[in-house]
Amino acid sequence: MRRIFVDPSQIESQQVQLSDESFHHAVSVLRMKSGEEFGVMCGDGYLYQCRLEKIEKKSASAQIVERIKLPELPKPEVHLAISLPRLNTFEWILEKSVELGVKSIQPLTSEFSFIKRPAELSENKIERLQKILRGATEQSQRGDLMELKPLIPLADWLKGHQSAGGAPCLFAYEGAETMAQAGKAAKTLKGALTEIKAQNPQAIWALSGSEGGFSMKEVQLLQSFNHFPVSMGHQILRAETACLALVSVIKYEFDHMGDANGPTG
Repeated sequence: MRRIFVDPSQIESQQVQLSDESFHHAVSVLRMKSGEEFGVMCGDGYLYQCRLEKIEKKSASAQIVERIKLPELPKPEVHLAISLPRLNTFEWILEKSVELGVKSIQPLTSEFSFIKRPAELSENKIERLQKILRGATEQSQRGDLMELKPLIPLADWLKGHQSAGGAPCLFAYEGAETMAQAGKAAKTLKGALTEIKAQNPQAIWALSGSEGGFSMKEVQLLQSFNHFPVSMGHQILRAETACLALVSVIKYEFDHMGDANGPTG
């Protein structure tokens, strides 16, 4: 079934009003005709099965035929914090994170991030990222809308994370293996996950760097907040590969891929 993402305000009682972007997508892109059925999503956890009724010059209306509850994301919630890489790379990470069931993404500025100051991320770019997010939600038939948090400095996120209770965090660092061999505080990914699973957390964070990774000063800062580096193996991974691998391993270890929690997609 074709699916369209709309703003919740476009759903009124038993009807959906299509306008602006949703109208363009339905009528101009998908070339829907009166009488066709399609799915509507607005991030409230439901899929609305609709029948297109009236098409006007700049708007259309559809009758809601059925409201279907979509599967909720399993626990623990998986959140991703990433030092902002090149924007085309971040767009790819954003899309795949929606598909993989990441609850929220926290982009960060750091010494090697592509953008150094939050003010440098334009409103137009933020709107493009939100459009990609909505499109990925349509495609994956995910019930909720993943949260894209505002870009903030690494140090500010660490302070906020700690004050919010400090959910467990897996800090992927390309130098973790060397640090462990030198007797410094670092862990294997499997070892760190074993410790976290024993805590039975309701949420878990994955933290990864941009193309340049993290500076040693930032690694020391992260360690001061009890975020110790974990190794992703012998090879150096690209920023997007590290994010995808880290989230996928977390989902597998916590049975999010269709075992204890049942099918999720």
